[in-house]
Order: sequence, then structure tokens, then C-alpha cells
Amino acid sequence: MTLMQFAWIQTFFATVKTGSLSRAAEELHLTPPAAGKHIRRLEECLGTPLFIRSAHGMALNDVGKQLAAPFHEILNAWDEVQRVVSRPSKPVRIGTLPSLATTVAPRVLWNFHTIQRQQAELVLYSTSALITQAIIHGEVDMGFMDGRSAPSEYWNIPLFSESLVLAIGHKHHLAQCESVPLEALEVESLIMYSDSCDVRQGVEQHLQVHGRRLHATLEMPFGASLLTGVASGLGISVVPKSVMIHYDKTRIAWRRLENGPARNIVAVARSSQWGSLLTACLPDFAVVQCE
Repeated sequence: MTLMQFAWIQTFFATVKTGSLSRAAEELHLTPPAAGKHIRRLEECLGTPLFIRSAHGMALNDVGKQLAAPFHEILNAWDEVQRVVSRPSKPVRIGTLPSLATTVAPRVLWNFHTIQRQQAELVLYSTSALITQAIIHGEVDMGFMDGRSAPSEYWNIPLFSESLVLAIGHKHHLAQCESVPLEALEVESLIMYSDSCDVRQGVEQHLQVHGRRLHATLEMPFGASLLTGVASGLGISVVPKSVMIHYDKTRIAWRRLENGPARNIVAVARSSQWGSLLTACLPDFAVVQCE
């Protein structure tokens, strides 16, 4: 059924209500010839007259009376369709790590707003494990996280891989080095988040492979800035390289860790409907890649 046929049915009911094509046309803001054409096209489509025409106006014949109820159901169904599609859609909720909020998230938000014409909002989580739980429980529609924590039962796509680097104050003795050996993480004063932190877990696993252990002398609560601690001279820290790219270089330097760890960032979504949008963003994520 086309939109024009809905207009025919609307003219049908206006004619029944008013008993006159001219009055039906006035109610529907049509010309009388246009209203008459709607009724003729409807009757031609059905192959039968629907009205008894007389000098006193128009009244339904027996077929028209039988079709009144089904026509009402059609118009009611169409009204429901229009009501649903005109309802404001809920924003797409995207869970992300704070370290990705200034790199991955802005481009995705831009695509949602300009390409999808869809509102989207960020929800920050301190760890990838929390993002995974939020996806499972339906609290967010998609998430950007460390690939080690990505739930395999949901649609996902790799975004990029980046190195973890050492953040160092300019006055620290390691700032004189072009790169820093892994063993420095065992002997230097190291500032890290708690052991549930994705970066810390990645560093610890990498060190274990090399027969070494991470030695955190100061644990910061989530929400506190590791880099502020580094800039204050409290120690050094291991952070994603993309974080350092956006940080004030006059306050802190960063150095490559020799044979250092990396993290793989993936997007996980409850539905594959966002797949094309995320795939379109991949070239933009390339600028986040290290090396």
C-alpha cells in the first residue's frame, strides 16, 4: 500500500463523516476534484463502488459499510507506525576507558552525529572488565576496550595496537636515555593504578614472560592523574603512547621501553548494526598507532 492509497482511505472517511465530497475536500484541505479523484481511484482499485451518490450527497453502500471497519484498522496501524518512528530515539551509549576518550571516541561521536544522524554519549569506565559487564547487562550499546577483556560472544572489531611507554619527569635521570630497559620497572619508583587496571595487568603479564616483576611503589586511585604524580616528581609511570601524545610535553617526557609491552584496542558492540560505522573509522584510528 502506497502513501497515496492512505490518502484515498482518509478521503473515504471524511466523505462518510461529512456526507459530501466538497465538505470532505474542505476538511482535508483538498480541492473537490482532488477528493473526487481519491474516491474514484479507491473504487477502481477495489473493483467496486463504495458510495451511493445522490443530489443530497454521498452515503455508503453495502460494500462500503463492510469495508469501513478494515479501513479503520489500516489507518490505526499507520498512525501507530508514525507514532513509533517520530518518538525520539535514545542516544547510543558508548563505554570507553578514559585513555581512549580523547583519541578513539571523538571520531566515533562525530560519525554518529553527522553520518548516522544518531545521538551518542560516552560513559567512562576505569577498566575494560567494567565495560564488558556494562555491555553484557545492556547498560551500554558498545565499548572500546583492551582486547584481552573483550567478550567473544559479541560482535567486535580490532581498532589499533599501541605501545605502552614510560612517562618521566624532565629532571628524572632516565629522561637522559633514548629508551629505557624493562628492568627499570623493578627498581625505580613506579606510580600505577590498582591491579585491576588494564595497563598494569598488561605490563605485569609482559614482565612475567621476561622473568621480571612489576614493582609499584605508589598506587593511585582511579580518577587521579598518574601524570600529575609524575610531573610532581613522585616517580615514573607506564602509560599508553596516545596519552603522551596529547599531554603537555613541557611538563613530562616519554621514553620507549626496550622490548616493551603493547595493548590492542577493540570495539565490542551488542549489535553488528554499528559495524559499518566503526569500519569507516579505522583509517582515523591509524593516527593513534605507535611506531
